[in-house]
Amino acid sequence: MLVILTLMQFKHQKYLKVRYNKTGQNMKSLEPIFIGRKNQPIRPQWLTDLIPKLAYNAGIQKKIRNSNITVKNEKTSHELRDLLKSTLIIEGVASYVCELAIGHKVGDSYEKQDKLYPNKSREEFMKASSKINIFSNYTNYLKEGSQLKEKIKQVEVLENRIEDNQKVVKDLIVDKQNESDKKTELSQMIVDLQKEVNSLKASKKHLQ
Repeated sequence: MLVILTLMQFKHQKYLKVRYNKTGQNMKSLEPIFIGRKNQPIRPQWLTDLIPKLAYNAGIQKKIRNSNITVKNEKTSHELRDLLKSTLIIEGVASYVCELAIGHKVGDSYEKQDKLYPNKSREEFMKASSKINIFSNYTNYLKEGSQLKEKIKQVEVLENRIEDNQKVVKDLIVDKQNESDKKTELSQMIVDLQKEVNSLKASKKHLQ
């Protein structure tokens, strides 16, 4: 833990130098540490405004106009919490972790799983990571893509083998046909030679 805190402190000190190079001023007390691309301070309200904007851009949130005056979001925080809890339940996450994830108090005062066994709670939540974490989900899609590419390669190998086998069979048929033609040609030559022998015999007999 001490190592992590030391590393975080080092990163913050390093960023303060970056911040000074951007603004030309030392950071004052109670000022936000991080600044945006236009050197505007990143305050809680900035994040509050950013998340809905990202949701609209991604197409997962829409504005609904009830009247000429009232406008509300298609999806509310309650619906999103319901979706999160339902997803956790479907993925087999322990019920107390499902409650924790949506900000509810766990059971009664005798239930302290989350405090006594935080690692276990973390493991339970991770059961649903592939469904709710965009990064792990992205990794899953990459994995599926890699598996698909591997299957395509296997199909291509099989197709090449089939093509090679078909070529071998075709060559064998041609060879067999050539062999048959040769046999026919040889038989015809024998017949012609026999005719020629018979003709010579007849000529010899006639001369005698």
